[in-house]
Amino acid sequence: MKYIGIDGCKSGWFYVGLNGNGSASFGVFRYLDELSEHMQDAAAVLVDIPIGLKGQGSEERLCDKQARAVLSPKKKPCVFRAPSRCAIEADSYAEANARNLACTGKGLARQCYGIVPKIGEMDVFLRSQPRRHKVREMHPEVAFRALNHCQSMRFSKKKAEGFEERMAILLRYLPAAGKIV
Repeated sequence: MKYIGIDGCKSGWFYVGLNGNGSASFGVFRYLDELSEHMQDAAAVLVDIPIGLKGQGSEERLCDKQARAVLSPKKKPCVFRAPSRCAIEADSYAEANARNLACTGKGLARQCYGIVPKIGEMDVFLRSQPRRHKVREMHPEVAFRALNHCQSMRFSKKKAEGFEERMAILLRYLPAAGKIV
């Protein structure tokens, strides 16, 4: 796989791999260690989860601020504030929120807490991964905006119109996108 897109899911980590010849593969890695064997040949691994977590301090990650800056007002909430590293090992939302507040002066959104275990798993994986330089955080709404001539998506991804809008964009760049999806 030349390019790999990955996101957390209930069964582990869903991935789509694109090869240089336009073919694709997809599946689920139960554990992130399974990704390691594919990273050697990959040019890039794009992950839809916060990486590069901060430990202390109230300053928000620059990538989150920049992502929100390019999105339309109704899409800005899609990019939530990433947790601090000190919050990711908490056993409950209350504990994670308190830890994040103590380390950054900011609370932790419930939406963010829902993926804290995956954020923590990725954080541990990357800190031990020699090829971590190939892994880049990617936000789907920012990516679709870039592919759509710097125009934000008009429809929610959860609506039929949103799915169709995104598929049309993907088909412009990858004619086999319909078959892959």
